[in-house]
Amino acid sequence: MLCCLLTVLSIAAAANVEKKRAVLQSCDLLSNLTCTADGPSWRLMTALRIWNMEHSELSQWQVALKGDPVSEENESLCNKQLHVFLITLLSEIEEAITKLSSHTPSYVQSSCLTLQSEYKQIIQTTCDQLPHTCTSS
Repeated sequence: MLCCLLTVLSIAAAANVEKKRAVLQSCDLLSNLTCTADGPSWRLMTALRIWNMEHSELSQWQVALKGDPVSEENESLCNKQLHVFLITLLSEIEEAITKLSSHTPSYVQSSCLTLQSEYKQIIQTTCDQLPHTCTSS
């Protein structure tokens, strides 16, 4: 009986993921998911809101297209996921900066270091705007 229930739940979850993917694809929300100095882009937040919708909320995906939060729970989950992603990204940027700084800088390395530093500042600014503040090293 448990095996049958798990199979049904697995099929339902897969269908839910496919529906979300179809909505994101039809709205062209699978690319250009960015952060700027102004924070996460509308596209990024909209994609997160749709992806994190409960099955019962999926019929209201148009709400997310207006830029409105779907629910408090959904918005909280989106911010937490974005926070985790940005913390990971900040760590990767720090690692890249450390590697670039450890070599005698060439013109290309200096340019890369400058770009990575600017990228880090943008990501940190986005983190600072989230309810769950990121901390960088």
